Amino acid sequence: MTVLAEYFVTADRTWLFLVRGDRDRPEVIEVPLRRAALRDLVGELLGAEGEGEPLRRADPAAWSEPFDALVAPLAGRVPDGETVWFVPHDVLHYLPLHALKLPTGLVAERHPVCYSPSAGAMRYCRRKRQPAGRAVRILAGAPPDRPLVHAYEQASAVARLFGEHSNLYLGDDATAERLTAGEPARVLHLACHGLFNAAEPMRSGLMLAQDALLTSEQVLRLSLPADLVTLSACQSGVNARRPGDELIGLTRSFIYAGAASLLVSLWSVDELSTSLLMRAFYQALMDGAGKADALRTAQLALRATTAADVIAYCTAAIAELEAAPDAGSAQNATARALLAADLAGARLRAGDAAGALAAYTDLLASAGPEAPRYGGLRRAAARARAASKGPATVDHERTMYDHPYYWAPFALVGDWR
Repeated sequence: MTVLAEYFVTADRTWLFLVRGDRDRPEVIEVPLRRAALRDLVGELLGAEGEGEPLRRADPAAWSEPFDALVAPLAGRVPDGETVWFVPHDVLHYLPLHALKLPTGLVAERHPVCYSPSAGAMRYCRRKRQPAGRAVRILAGAPPDRPLVHAYEQASAVARLFGEHSNLYLGDDATAERLTAGEPARVLHLACHGLFNAAEPMRSGLMLAQDALLTSEQVLRLSLPADLVTLSACQSGVNARRPGDELIGLTRSFIYAGAASLLVSLWSVDELSTSLLMRAFYQALMDGAGKADALRTAQLALRATTAADVIAYCTAAIAELEAAPDAGSAQNATARALLAADLAGARLRAGDAAGALAAYTDLLASAGPEAPRYGGLRRAAARARAASKGPATVDHERTMYDHPYYWAPFALVGDWR
């Protein structure tokens, strides 16, 4: 059973309409949250540009309290395991409703979740579903001065899962022309930088090969009849609202281009946690889960990921790069350094400050004259140095990504099956 939960935000309250297939009429529920208050709260949570940095700093146990009333009516009305189809309104389009708390746990712990810009848009998405028999096209690219090492690892892992059906394009090969080359793709996966332009949302887009920006406006002119489009990029699901609650941005453009569903991000995402989420998501799809169930499985798996898991992942990725034919290239060396920094971060999170400090020191030394550019690395080394002066309690089973900033940014828009 799938339950439609559609919101309507007004000046003095918010209305929730719950629609079930086994009932003749919707249930209308009043939620005591005003439009002005919601806009202020969401702005404070996600930042002026929707980058999500205030959320990252927020108390993971308390950040959702002002919003939990929005989903509280689901408790007792929607049995555990039923899919919840959210249709947000107004500023709620920017809020991760799946990360809010019910009396019995997080929404994502109790339900698979999907979204749509409107109830009518879902009918369009469901008609576009292509469940089987088509190619999988995977693109990962980034400019040299903004490398995305985990995006390449992520894309290669997804390609391995789909095997002979995969078409993988990395680096300079990840061009916009690849999106429509050959037979239509059942799954289209793009791992790259995303750019949201609040002033001109149709100029929002994805940075593909050679710094080329694929804009929302350009996507509207494409034919992309895919069952699933994954935009593994920062703010790929952020859209500008226009009068009438019309959403303008990449989500609308890909739906109009023919996508039955999209996996998109609501804020700027962490590269490593995103890669782990995507691996778990596609593995769940390959194991037979529907898209909403697969995303829920991946989100819960990421919440449970430990420092030991991250250390093992980074260690294996570094070994793979060291054995690659281009091991001596500058690009390979940069990728190994970024992975080593992530490995050091996991050690620091686990309480192994001495091991983290040694790794950061080695990285800064190997950077040579370039070291002054790496302010983030120096700050991380300073934190490790300070921590190493205190008592050491190493716990490699400490979870790394249980904060919603890491596990909750991606939302499934459209057909959930």
